[in-house]
Amino acid sequence: MERGRIIAVAGGIFIYVLTCSSISWSYLAKASWYGPGFHNKTAANGKLYNMYSFTAAHKTLLFGTKVKITNPKNGQSVIVEITDRGPYIPKREFDLSLIAARKIGLTKNGVELTEIEILKNKSEFYSYRIKKGETLWRLFGANWPIIARLNRISPKRIRRGMKIIIPYDWQSAKTYSPLPVHYHYQTTNRNRKFILINLEKQALGFYQSGKLSFWLPISSGKKLKKTPKGNFRILQKDKDHFSSKYPLSNGGGASMKYGLNFFKDYWIHAGVLSGQANSHGCVRLLEKDAKKLFLWAEIKTPIEIK
Repeated sequence: MERGRIIAVAGGIFIYVLTCSSISWSYLAKASWYGPGFHNKTAANGKLYNMYSFTAAHKTLLFGTKVKITNPKNGQSVIVEITDRGPYIPKREFDLSLIAARKIGLTKNGVELTEIEILKNKSEFYSYRIKKGETLWRLFGANWPIIARLNRISPKRIRRGMKIIIPYDWQSAKTYSPLPVHYHYQTTNRNRKFILINLEKQALGFYQSGKLSFWLPISSGKKLKKTPKGNFRILQKDKDHFSSKYPLSNGGGASMKYGLNFFKDYWIHAGVLSGQANSHGCVRLLEKDAKKLFLWAEIKTPIEIK
């Protein structure tokens, strides 16, 4: 298994895995254990904690997630289920039940650096809350664009306390799409190109001959300034478009690079993504994505917004 550089996540220092199997992903983190003072008391999942069951506490992993924990000092492993929240001591990431800790020889020292393998869950993603000073690059290294895409957010919009989703399976995440792989739309353009925008999923897809070529995260119109739904076509393209509707305080209009006009004053263009529908009605894309769409799309390319 290939490992990457050391970074900080979830309060601990661990070796991040840049590549992983379709079954799990792994890293190193500090684990401790808890027992008698909590036995038969209600855990965070609403059930009674049993220190003789193979369970563990973690701050963000979904309840029911299965985790394999190995003590590198003796090679002993145990598979536990996340049922509680904690630990709340800095730089510790997992609190094991007494029996789980005994199985891997953790009770003697109380805390050990262990190898953590998060086994594939029924859910494709789990949630994580951003901590002070963390950035997508510091957290995920070369995989940060995957997180930006999945969370529909520009790196500079990452803030402390923000909740993001992280894939269990990084290889699958690279091919994940919130849009259908096949979508048939009657079009007469010679290249059979078509753009589908799903406002609920905040995603835009490029289709050619009915097959999805790739998809992009978007930010569409917010509640009082909704993006219009219906069938449209690209009316004009403007690589260096500026808004005439929303002027800047220092003069000129807001930049709308790689603009594609599809209806009245509504454009698809480069902008900042905040993780939610937050525009004035236009459809925003990350600048790299907007350029990709601008080069691919043609005048009269049909668009369906639903």
